[in-house]
Amino acid sequence: MNGGVDRTRTLTLIMTELRQQSDVDVQQSDMVAGKRRIMWLFNCIGTPDSLLYWNGIFPPYLLKYPESEFLSARPPSKPILGTDHVVKCAGSVRIPLGRRRNSYERQFVIASPTILFAVRKFRPDVLIVSELLAYSIYVAIFRRLISSRVLVLIEGDPYQGSTRKPHWLIRRMRRFAASRVDGFLTNNDGGKEYLVGQLGVSADKVAVRPFLVSEIESGQGKREFDLPETIAQDAADPGKVAFLYVGQLVERKGVLPLVKAIGKLPEETKARMVLWLVGDGEQRQEIGDCIEQLGLQDSVKMPGRCPYEELPGYYQAADVFVMPTLDDYRALVGFEALSQGLPMLHSIYDGACRETVVAGENGLTFDPLDSQQTSESVAWFVNNRDQLAKMADASRRISKNYTVEKAVAGIAEAIESCLKDKPQE
Repeated sequence: MNGGVDRTRTLTLIMTELRQQSDVDVQQSDMVAGKRRIMWLFNCIGTPDSLLYWNGIFPPYLLKYPESEFLSARPPSKPILGTDHVVKCAGSVRIPLGRRRNSYERQFVIASPTILFAVRKFRPDVLIVSELLAYSIYVAIFRRLISSRVLVLIEGDPYQGSTRKPHWLIRRMRRFAASRVDGFLTNNDGGKEYLVGQLGVSADKVAVRPFLVSEIESGQGKREFDLPETIAQDAADPGKVAFLYVGQLVERKGVLPLVKAIGKLPEETKARMVLWLVGDGEQRQEIGDCIEQLGLQDSVKMPGRCPYEELPGYYQAADVFVMPTLDDYRALVGFEALSQGLPMLHSIYDGACRETVVAGENGLTFDPLDSQQTSESVAWFVNNRDQLAKMADASRRISKNYTVEKAVAGIAEAIESCLKDKPQE
């Protein structure tokens, strides 16, 4: 009897010592991280007015790595909210090359080479470069002058689901830059497959961790939001499945093909659904005309642009989130929808679709250029309303992989891994 008690006490003491040692290890790790000098280089970040999603990531990151500096080729310098740090604009020359159909605007950006002097002056332990673009080329060319370890962030496969292929010269430049990098951090397996398969990067140099995420603050809870009257009426109708789109009303986002596909649905199906288009853009008038021509005024509604802080009202009122894009590198709006527990109807042309959708569990992926498939996908949600609660639970579960806390942890892990074999000075 006493032997059993003694063994229990011994086990308890061992577990206590292990927890205490673990706490000490974490504290020591944080102390080491706090002394690291880290410099970030962005070709472009956010908009002229905001750092967008990085505003949620940088403040907690800076608690771990306060000795950090941030440079961007464009747009203007911007403060990092809640800190005394600023993303400084180093300047660049932008040469527009026109817009591809259904895709991004093409441009040639010549970033200011003065960043090389800034790097030499700051002498970072790790130089973090966003994407294999202008800054990464500079770093590759002058690699021998830079003693820092170089970590490149790749959001994902830039050609996910696309028929576009990079020009041979661009591919060769990226392979050259990639060969002079110490480590890569990418959000998903598609990014790793691109780096290894297309650019010849060694698989052991690539870490797959979500580093760029967006989540709606859970602290906002289920508070009341002032939705437009017609939207509130739709949300209160138990006989309708409410689909939500949030984003620009431009050709690349694929909203017009989605509206046309809805127009092909049987009248009985259209009567049991509604699509809210939250946003604005150059296609607004054309989309509005299409809605009127197809007689979809009761099935598709355009409440217009919405302040970011009011978006949770739409997420909470909707039943399904739809992302019909024709070309997106890795749209983050889907992660916001996940964090609000929405089932997903997601385009295969968004690099995030492999992260936001587990087919059959929390939603479906679809080809927005296939009108028949689009119609059938929308109809599936309308006809299987009893599955939505289970899908919503799955989205909430998946969203736990894409929190700001995990993003910062992934960045920190990549930084420390990059330094692992560096000799101590």
